[in-house]
Amino acid sequence: MSVISRFSKVFLFEEKDALLFRLDPRIKLIKSIILMVIVFFIQDPIKIGILMATLLVEFKILGKVLFKVLRSILYLTPILILIIVANYLATYDIIDTLSPLLRFLLFVMAVDLFFFTTSPDDFSLTLEALRLPMTISLSFSLALRFIPTLSMELNDIIEAQISRGLQLDKGNILTRIRNYIPLLIPLIVLSIKRSIEVAEALEIRGLRPGVKRTSYKTLVLSGVDYAYIIISLIIIIAIYLLELKHLISLAKL
Repeated sequence: MSVISRFSKVFLFEEKDALLFRLDPRIKLIKSIILMVIVFFIQDPIKIGILMATLLVEFKILGKVLFKVLRSILYLTPILILIIVANYLATYDIIDTLSPLLRFLLFVMAVDLFFFTTSPDDFSLTLEALRLPMTISLSFSLALRFIPTLSMELNDIIEAQISRGLQLDKGNILTRIRNYIPLLIPLIVLSIKRSIEVAEALEIRGLRPGVKRTSYKTLVLSGVDYAYIIISLIIIIAIYLLELKHLISLAKL
């Protein structure tokens, strides 16, 4: 299995019988946004590590997507190495190097919390619940659906071109980049063809911008949703207050 094929599998939504998949997507979106914001206000690697540990427990027990999350982080290895090297050269301090690295990982995990446990349909309903125009919510939903689709189509194109004698891993960096140019034209053609098919399907189903429509599924908050977000907020607020107390004590020195 090629790298692109494995990469596409990471972004392919897979429904699981787990609590995180049954939660209201608005609740997961709220928590993800809070985590993505709080990451800029916490400097202590230990406190960031605690937040990461709670998320890992959720992924393992409540979501059953821990392996998928770890794979998504693995694909970011070049970026992680760049962060480590750049920060160490700037500070020459291990603690100051770990802090931005862990903050980046926490940011990635917060994004995974929502997108790995939320179907494209629920994602569209969430955007509509936020009162976004239908054209915007539909565009984001379709984009989310087609990330794995385009990745798999690109993988098929690569395999077809290799069978015709195209060598992608030969030569220096510039040569390898040029070797990928023949892949762009069929990928663009397939993307345009698929977009036309989607547009025709939407037109056949009577989709009209600006016209209020009903949904087969409606989002309703349950007691489990409230319990989940309350417990999550307690943990996040407690860690933030500890960080704030630590910063105040340092300011008094």
